[in-house]
Amino acid sequence: QVVERGVEIILRGLRGAEEEPEVVISLLALGNAMLPETIPTLLEHAEDGPTAVTAAATSALQRFPAPHICSKVKRAMRRIFHQKRKGYDKTCRLAAAEILLHKHPSAMDIINILLATSEMETEMATFLLLKVQNSLH
Repeated sequence: QVVERGVEIILRGLRGAEEEPEVVISLLALGNAMLPETIPTLLEHAEDGPTAVTAAATSALQRFPAPHICSKVKRAMRRIFHQKRKGYDKTCRLAAAEILLHKHPSAMDIINILLATSEMETEMATFLLLKVQNSLH
């Protein structure tokens, strides 16, 4: 009950936030709470926010255990990784790929991530190849 009340306060602060740092702090706090009902808010900020906000939201989503990473979350992470709606910073794309790989990856996600590495900088591609390799063990 105390945690839920705290989350209500954080969500109110998030809605009233005018500065990017306030939004980032609120999103990270939601990630620390790890309450499944905050996932839609985190997804919204992950896809639509500026880089720092997207990074904070995807970082918060990474904290959730696999059972909470539903198909809706995976679809959003695919859109971020493949930059379907807009261009995303590489740290955000990597976080999205990590969520896809560490939360029961589908064969198609693994294949698509591997295919995408051919169009990435060497460091990013190498990092993702190692993540794919680790997810298969």
